[in-house]
Amino acid sequence: KSIVLNYPSNPTGVTYSAAELKALATVLAETDIIVIADEIYSELVYETTHVSIATYLPGQTLLLNGVSKSHAMTGYRIGFIAGPAGLMRTVGMTHQLVVTSPSNPAMAAATVALGTQAGHAATLAMKAQYAARRDFVVEQMRT
Repeated sequence: KSIVLNYPSNPTGVTYSAAELKALATVLAETDIIVIADEIYSELVYETTHVSIATYLPGQTLLLNGVSKSHAMTGYRIGFIAGPAGLMRTVGMTHQLVVTSPSNPAMAAATVALGTQAGHAATLAMKAQYAARRDFVVEQMRT
């Protein structure tokens, strides 16, 4: 019924290439399999740019993301799901029975994080710091 893709991986940022995702999407397009793409680390890739499988398979992909990793807001518990309308109707029916409402302060913070240049800049600064730390550890391990 579905396949879960959890990428990029934590903490390395290793991810699928656009060519790999396109090839997978070509195979999956011939099926009725739904892709559940957990892309919570999409902003934390280092040597390349993240590409979502939803780019190649929009009608069969449910995309999961949030602010926990991209903006270091883990305690806020703000995430989102996006997908085609038909699938989202089913998701909505399930969601209303199993999820409570997030707090207003958490939603306000996520709005700033996702909807402003300052929020985007904060993510880029954090990503640069993570990359520097990773590079330091790799260098130390090689010597």
